[in-house]
Amino acid sequence: MGLVIRVDYIKYTMIEGYLQCCSDILSMLTIPCCTTINFRKIGKGSDGLLALERYFIEHCQKAINFHLIALDDWKKLLTDRLDYWIYPIFHNKKIQDEICNYKVKYIVENINSLLEDFFYGKVIEAFTLSKEDEEVLKVSFNFQKNENFIFKSGREIFFLQFAITK
Repeated sequence: MGLVIRVDYIKYTMIEGYLQCCSDILSMLTIPCCTTINFRKIGKGSDGLLALERYFIEHCQKAINFHLIALDDWKKLLTDRLDYWIYPIFHNKKIQDEICNYKVKYIVENINSLLEDFFYGKVIEAFTLSKEDEEVLKVSFNFQKNENFIFKSGREIFFLQFAITK
């Protein structure tokens, strides 16, 4: 059993590290803004909503009444949103669009591959937050843009957050 936990931990840290690299590059390109892309385990339990609310109370000292929206095809939606968040890494007038699009596709495919490998063989429920909840987070944390996903795998609950702050 320890080996399974170790492999999951390695996969988890690979996702964290890859997303941190993307965040760092995006932040360097969007000065004075800071882009953050995080993937965190936020708790255990059967209720993703309760785990998310508890996480914000414990780690951010914010009590927010969230509303989760279930996602039927989370992989497709996440791929579309990753395109949006990753594209600025290569958005440069000196790089041809077809090269830029190829590089963005490569990074997005890597992120999807890491997530699929991490969740392989597990039943996943995925959620996003309502527009109102995203706006509450935007105001509460002074985000310029933000987007969040919640994944429930068995009794483990994970939070994927995209945010831009000044």
